[in-house]
Amino acid sequence: MQVKPNHHVFTHFDLFVGMGGMSLGLSKGQARIGNTRATMRCVGGVDVWPTAIANFERLTGTRGTVLDLFDREDYIAFHSYKKDGKLVRVEPPPGWREATVDDIRRAAGGVFPDFIATSPPYVTSYEYADLHQLSTIWLGFTDDYRKLRTGTIGSLYHDTDFMRDVKQLNTIGSDIVFRLYDVEHRKARATARYFVDMHKTVKQCRKVLRPGGMVLFVIGNTEYKGVKIDNAGYLRACLADERFDDIETARRKVSAKNLTPYRNTLGQFTTDATSRQVYAEEFIVTGRVQ
Repeated sequence: MQVKPNHHVFTHFDLFVGMGGMSLGLSKGQARIGNTRATMRCVGGVDVWPTAIANFERLTGTRGTVLDLFDREDYIAFHSYKKDGKLVRVEPPPGWREATVDDIRRAAGGVFPDFIATSPPYVTSYEYADLHQLSTIWLGFTDDYRKLRTGTIGSLYHDTDFMRDVKQLNTIGSDIVFRLYDVEHRKARATARYFVDMHKTVKQCRKVLRPGGMVLFVIGNTEYKGVKIDNAGYLRACLADERFDDIETARRKVSAKNLTPYRNTLGQFTTDATSRQVYAEEFIVTGRVQ
């Protein structure tokens, strides 16, 4: 008697896709148990950075979407700046509008995915626009990498309504932010805005996942001038606040990291092995929608 093989295709949708490497890896994932085989298919990806989406599409063969997930209040808070001691209020440009759940669903091709995966920036870590300046200028995506700082999560290059942001944080987030505020006001403001944005990301994930679907975050904890920043713990709390179930955290050692593995006493990245090691591990935080 010949048993007909079973093939299940699980869909994944990715946020903060960056250059698309993680999305490509997920799409190549497969598993087999007995006569049952499972594979993964990418249904879309979102990033605010057009450069990232262009590369995501080249790698995965899947349509990506350039999308700003800010609401109007967030946009103004993020893009406004100080000049000569006065706050210059920056309104959204003509044609800009707030992203909706329907926008996210369109970005996923109308599919309620089984799985959402994302590896968001680490707060107080890199300025991502600065880190990728050579590639973006060389590939012709910009003539000034500093323009790409606008809209990047975790960037220091914006002013926000600090107290408004703090009021939106859970206990873990507000505790971290106030400890940072005693050390450096600017870092505390950027961290508060980062935490608010990450909580909004969790909310959006819950709205677009199918029942039984899972979300996965790859995140690392950071430290700034002695203040430990528990990004993984903050994400777990956000998942619980948004009624995710089966919340789990796995620790993974990063054993082959060659890029900036140490910080010196000034907090600067260095290759000096006698300095403090950073980013030696990362965390996989998952949750399920029932």
